[in-house]
Amino acid sequence: METESNRLVPNFKSEYFDSGFYKTELQSTSTTKLTAAQVVQKIKIMSKSDNKHEKIYEKIADVIEGDRIDGDVLIAGGPDYIIEKVEPLLPKRLKNPIINCSKAVFKLLDQSEKQETNLWARLKNESELGSRLVKEFDHTTVGKLLKETLMPQPYLNVTYECIDWISQIDVKYSHQQVEKVPELETDKFKIVSICSEQDCDVVMYNMVFALDESNRWFLLTCVDFAKHGEAEAGHWHINRTPDGSLIEHWGFSGQVWHGSSLSCPIWWLLIPTGKKYHRKPKILTTIF
Repeated sequence: METESNRLVPNFKSEYFDSGFYKTELQSTSTTKLTAAQVVQKIKIMSKSDNKHEKIYEKIADVIEGDRIDGDVLIAGGPDYIIEKVEPLLPKRLKNPIINCSKAVFKLLDQSEKQETNLWARLKNESELGSRLVKEFDHTTVGKLLKETLMPQPYLNVTYECIDWISQIDVKYSHQQVEKVPELETDKFKIVSICSEQDCDVVMYNMVFALDESNRWFLLTCVDFAKHGEAEAGHWHINRTPDGSLIEHWGFSGQVWHGSSLSCPIWWLLIPTGKKYHRKPKILTTIF
């Protein structure tokens, strides 16, 4: 692993930190970068507040999902693009409601594009469970620290570490091992990349820490570099309850919440130079 002034050097350091890309990264991963599935999630959330036109929104969502229309295509095409696709599929008497609903969808995307320069707002818009997350954590000490950690950071604010001898791949065990490692003089945030002892060159996940009000390291989230169901490599979990208790994965009503790689800063996704991802997040290939 490459070091610099006794610090582990993360991959993409020159592309992300040195180039100043971190200063504009939220604009680079805004609504126009959303997949069709993520746009559909936004529409489904919106439709629940307009029961009268729920069927029209469902049809718009079906078209976007079926044709795999990404956010950038929707923004470029404007409301007329969806109207042309949806109108032939519904009764003629619904022409005006279709027009109004299509305009509402694009207003939502336009608002989301502006809001999504704030990752806390992006979490709220990403899914129903994400909206619940924001509600649960918003005015808590954990939520305050999470909001700070979700901001892009310059290189000098983040320390990268690696433990490549973990015998048991789970968050609580890894956390215990991290606490046993002597602390270096570090910065406000740190990323600890976790590798198994069986494959010490492959990073399974990153643990994201921030200094709390007592100046102690506080584990907030983990970024998983494996694919689990619909959650792509680079998705992340919150490892705290709103009251600060350590858990494997936060969720609500039996559902485990997964954040996408579009709803966290890129510095969370970087690993020490010389290590490999179990699965590389697609966003890194897209941007760099």
